[in-house]
Amino acid sequence: MRPLLASTLLLMILNSRDVFALQLNIHMPLQKVNNSWSFDLCPYSAALEANLALRENSDSEQLNFFETHTPHVTLFLTEFDVDDENQTTMIDEIAAVVEEVVSNNQHLMCQVEWPQQPAAHVAGTYAMYALPHNDCLQQLSNDIVRALQPYVKRPQAIPDWIYNLPLVAQWRKIWYIKKYGSPNVFGDYAPHVTVGYDEDAAPDERKQVLKERLPQEYRLHCQGLLTTVAVGRVGPGGSVLQDGQVRSIRLNEPATSAK
Repeated sequence: MRPLLASTLLLMILNSRDVFALQLNIHMPLQKVNNSWSFDLCPYSAALEANLALRENSDSEQLNFFETHTPHVTLFLTEFDVDDENQTTMIDEIAAVVEEVVSNNQHLMCQVEWPQQPAAHVAGTYAMYALPHNDCLQQLSNDIVRALQPYVKRPQAIPDWIYNLPLVAQWRKIWYIKKYGSPNVFGDYAPHVTVGYDEDAAPDERKQVLKERLPQEYRLHCQGLLTTVAVGRVGPGGSVLQDGQVRSIRLNEPATSAK
């Protein structure tokens, strides 16, 4: 058999495997205890209240923290190469890597603060609240991003919203995507809680709804403890599906509260 024909047949065999991109969200769920709405659980309660306000304002709001989605802080959201024949095994392997990172680096639970006098960031389809920079979240994200690089799909599509950024920011985000599989890693990691994803409602209207209806008590300084890292399947806009959790890893308790 001629070398060219042999090479062509080999490529046809390799390409016959059904390999596809699977998006997973490595995240920290916001916490609740017995459905309490106490001061200590302000980040969780505020996220639910904001989502409820958006859902009552618009029938096209796609996030539903009460039935379908989990309020969370993302550590790493990307697409992974998954072989259809071994999908479950490969997902378990990715989750095992995350668990190994948490265990080997002895990561502690992360204390997060809901911002004082929060202003919702509403742009395009998303509504979110930025959290103050947190070294605990940053280090977790860094370690997980590095460890999962062998599994990341390449190349990845560049999201449209990146082209609305200033030119230097565009270049930086595109470089991160090509290098690591996400625009929001390392120096550009910015922890936040997404509370809405709506493709139809006007951004200005949604921002006003959140400004008027987020309860006054949540504009006070408050904090919560994030105790677990989880691997989850995603829904609209990178949201985490409640019934899509692959694995949950509990972090070590801190000796004292620390950011």
